[in-house]
Formats: sequence, structure tokens, C-alpha cells
Amino acid sequence: MNHIFFLFLESLIILPFLAGFYLKKKLQLNQTEKKQLSERMIKINLLFFEPIIIIWFIGKLKYSPTTFYLPFSGLFLVFLGFLVGYLFSYKLSPRNRITIVVNTSLANHGYTMGGIICYFLLGEEGLSKALIFISYFYLYLYGFLFPWIRWKLPSNYKNQTYLSLKQKLLDYRLFPLYGLMIALILFIFQIPLPENQFLSFMVQTIVYISIVIYYLALGINLELKKLFYWNKPILFVLGIKFIVVPLITLIVLWLIPSEFLSLFDKKIVLIMSFMPGAVYSIVSSIIFNLNTRFTVQIFVLSTLIFLGMILPILYLTLT
Repeated sequence: MNHIFFLFLESLIILPFLAGFYLKKKLQLNQTEKKQLSERMIKINLLFFEPIIIIWFIGKLKYSPTTFYLPFSGLFLVFLGFLVGYLFSYKLSPRNRITIVVNTSLANHGYTMGGIICYFLLGEEGLSKALIFISYFYLYLYGFLFPWIRWKLPSNYKNQTYLSLKQKLLDYRLFPLYGLMIALILFIFQIPLPENQFLSFMVQTIVYISIVIYYLALGINLELKKLFYWNKPILFVLGIKFIVVPLITLIVLWLIPSEFLSLFDKKIVLIMSFMPGAVYSIVSSIIFNLNTRFTVQIFVLSTLIFLGMILPILYLTLT
């Protein structure tokens, strides 16, 4: 990958983000209009684009049993962030402690950040394996993190919203999971996808369109008031994300034999260990009445630090 391609990657994320912020100001959108517009954009991604991307790239991957170590590597990263955040936030109130743990645990491993970085640095196989890596996500989120938050959160902060099984299954946020299920069937049984250059070009174009839509929606919701206010909890979370978790991951990867995890797969895990804050951290904060402003701050600041400082280092190191 040359330097022009690297600048293209940076602009693919930053420009839509700024364009969304400008669009919000230009159209003078109120809070409700911003939410409705960004939700429509995210729905388009989750309903149509993301399942196609997942099915195409995972379905084309050659089967290898060791590939299934990648989701366990993902679980290792989120549990590592969880434990470090939990241990070092013991002095805080339950609500603030949960907010810290959510932010240190969840990271932007999805294709809109971790996946696309792997794609640019390591090629199509990098994106394919990154998508397998992220398959841990729903198991961790709904099987561990959300139940833990409900258990730990004081009752006066809990939202009492109950959905039927049908409503849960038809939730548009789960469509990428259904796409992943189809993709894993294709991958495990090596069911071939059509070899067509036009289809391949179309899917790659969808990747770029999807990323633009995603960051445009985030830019629409960006609020600059008090965004760059630094305090100890923010520095604490950023330190865990960009120093503690990557350092421990690097040591563990060095100890793991190549028979279990190839050098290529280790690069995937190392890249993912540096990922900034996740959108689902914000979603979790909203659902459970946590400190949403703090979480948005972490998301934006960590993304800017990653793009401005961490990504250039990864680019120079891995290429």
C-alpha cells in the first residue's frame, strides 16, 4: 500500500465525519431530526450493506481450523479491557464504574474501523479474517456484558423496556449476525461463491459507500461543546485502550506458537488491540442510562487519536 492509498484511507473516514457535522449545521437539524436521519442511515447499512459484505468476504475465505482461534482472540481483548477497567475504577460509584468498564472493554472491531484497517493494511484476506474475528461480538454483548450491567446497575437507573421474541429477532441491528451465520456456513462447508469480477467490484464499492454512510451519520450526531475537556477518567480510559491492552496483547502473541495462530492472524489481533471506542459503547450508555456524554467524548477523542497517531505507526510498522 502506497502513501496515496494511506491518505485515501484517512480521508474515507475523516471527510464524511466532518461532512456530517457540516450538514447538521447547514440544515439546522434539531435533536429529533438528527436522530431520525442518522438512524435511517445506520439502518441502510445494517439491513443491506453489512450482511452482503460479511457474506462475500467470509464466504470467499479458504477453510482453516486455526481461523476459529480469531473469535477467541476477540474475546480475550474485550475481557482484558473489561478486567483492567474494572480493577482500576474501584473507587468510583457503580454507575460511573460501569461506564468506565463499557468504554475500556468495547472497541471498534467492526468492518467500519478494525475491518477496514485490516483490509487496507493486509488486503481482502485481512478483511475476511477480521470479520471472523468480530463474530465473538454478539455472544459477548448479549451473553455477558448486558447481563452484567443489569446485575451491577442500581435499580433507579434501569430502563424497564421489554420486547417480544419476534421483535427481538426482527431487530435490524441483528441482520449482520444473520449474515454472519450464512457466511460461516459457506466458509465451513466451502460452498463456492460466484467468481465474477463485476460482483467483486460492486462489493468493494459497497464497502466504501457503507463506511461513508456510517461516518456521515456519526458526524451528524457530533456535538463539540465540552468535547475536548480532559480529566483523569478520560486519560485513564485512553491509556488502557492505547497502551495497556496493546502491550499485554503483544506479549501474549509473542508467547503463542505459530501452530495455533499464524503470523498473519497475529497481525489481525495486534491491529484490533489498538482500536478506538465503539459505537456500541454509546448504544449501551443510552440503553442503561449511563454517562452518555463521557462515552461520546471517549469515542470521538479515541477515534481522532487513532487516526492521527496510532494508524500512521501501524502503517509504517506493518507495511
